[in-house]
Amino acid sequence: MPLLLHPELHRGFIYTKEPGNRITVKVGDSIRVACPGGKIYFSRGKSYESTTLECIRDKTFLLTHDGGTEMFHQIYCNKYPQHSVRRISRGCKVGVTGEIGFSIRTDEQNEFIRILDFCHDEQLGQTIYAHALIPSVIDSAEISVPRPSFTKSGFFEGISMDNIYSRSHQQETLALILGSQKLANRYIHDRGNYFLSRGHLAAKLDFIFEAQQRATFYYVNTVPMWQNINDGNWEKIEKNVRNYASRRNRNLEVWTGSLGVLELEDFEGKMKKIYLNYHDEGRVAVPVPKLLFKVVYDRYRQAGVVFITVNNPHLNRLTGDYIVCEDICTEINFPEWDMRTERGYSYCCNIDDFRNAFPYLPEFKTRRLLI
Repeated sequence: MPLLLHPELHRGFIYTKEPGNRITVKVGDSIRVACPGGKIYFSRGKSYESTTLECIRDKTFLLTHDGGTEMFHQIYCNKYPQHSVRRISRGCKVGVTGEIGFSIRTDEQNEFIRILDFCHDEQLGQTIYAHALIPSVIDSAEISVPRPSFTKSGFFEGISMDNIYSRSHQQETLALILGSQKLANRYIHDRGNYFLSRGHLAAKLDFIFEAQQRATFYYVNTVPMWQNINDGNWEKIEKNVRNYASRRNRNLEVWTGSLGVLELEDFEGKMKKIYLNYHDEGRVAVPVPKLLFKVVYDRYRQAGVVFITVNNPHLNRLTGDYIVCEDICTEINFPEWDMRTERGYSYCCNIDDFRNAFPYLPEFKTRRLLI
């Protein structure tokens, strides 16, 4: 299916609340369809990468390129719309700023339709945060979209990202860091959910269309996350943020990222920082986060909240260094957590309070809690 865009490309994708994700275009109105990296084919044999369609009567559109007419169901892409990641000139406070989206070419201009942006520390191989918009119509998102493979696309140079996420590599790496293969195997299990997975920052299901969901599968949109936390409280947070956007009919801006580096006990009882890319001569990259966070913000109401999850299922005792801001969960309307640490101990904070622990969050004004 081609991308369905506003004729004014800076307005991005067209969304709808109609059943079946149908989009109604009134007679005389136009939409832009695009298949970046491929071609849109029409029944008359014509093909374009991008064109504008004007509705002239029921399900029939006029092509602005050649004046021909076409039934909408006869329009198709010859391949999945191609997404891309690019660095952009303005920097974040720590590292490089980039964005993921679709490059659309028209007769008049080239436009990049962004779906998310991010701040990435290239030296450490760590994405500090990813920022995206969850639309109020998120409950109309396409479901059961196949998961493509993750891609590096110009980031994490010299690191085999596919390899470092294998259980066997994680066991070897932790054995080097902790000085004990037996201890490493106690942390990373051969089976089950005790291993470090590719944890999405901007979640696949935070986007409506298949093309958008597929575009989230870049390593730069991930951090190492324990799988039993990824599908535990972290998944609960993601679902409830989407439910809030839909139920309250709110567009929500979301910054998702990590804070600190996880430490585990080595064979001498000393705490060691954990990285997925580790060499015994001291070079390290791809740190495992100590904390995961999701900043949720309603710009219209200037209301927001932060959800924080401890990324350590092996924690026996919650120490003060895991609590970076005052827990205000009792002040907001949010379902109860699974309080077991193996599912990811979680709490809530005011955004301004959280900034004291995480000064890299972009500036915006918060007047009230998101409740």
